[in-house]
Amino acid sequence: MAPMSVPRRALGVAVMRGRIYAVGGGNGDDDELASGEVYDPRTDTWTPIAPMRTARYGLVLAALNDKLYAFGGVNQSSIEAYDPEADEWAVVGEMPEQRWAMSVVTYDGAVYVVGGQTSAASLANDVLRYTPERAEWRRLRPLLPGGDGGRTYGAGVAVHGRSLYVVGGLKEGDALINIIRHYNLETVS
Repeated sequence: MAPMSVPRRALGVAVMRGRIYAVGGGNGDDDELASGEVYDPRTDTWTPIAPMRTARYGLVLAALNDKLYAFGGVNQSSIEAYDPEADEWAVVGEMPEQRWAMSVVTYDGAVYVVGGQTSAASLANDVLRYTPERAEWRRLRPLLPGGDGGRTYGAGVAVHGRSLYVVGGLKEGDALINIIRHYNLETVS
């Protein structure tokens, strides 16, 4: 597979229309990136896309309804949406607070943001639901405690059926978590 044009870490990655998008992150010199690129597996090529309006490190990226949504990043709370037809990013809203190192999934027309870091010393213990068509945030019930008060960042998340699974991650003090939390997305509010 062809390598990305720009090495990056703590980036956002999402799949849309059979292509893999890689945006933001850091370049290893503590520089935050706004640039992005898209990989086409049929041609094994990376192509640059328009840069985000804000450089972001530690963001998450979600694909929903033929758009990409970039959420947060270190000391960031804004949301940007990418239109691949226009090759253009637009600021479409704000998160309830600054957040990074969170996890993200989509389900039934909404984006779910799980955990993350909200300041240098504070971790989130909640699930946020963002509905783009209404530009609406809803804070859902806190993550189930598992000896960590529910506060976590860097967890893996997946949707299976109507269930959201939050797997592992880190808790306060950067201690690893080996538990799995489960939420029924129809009744989680």
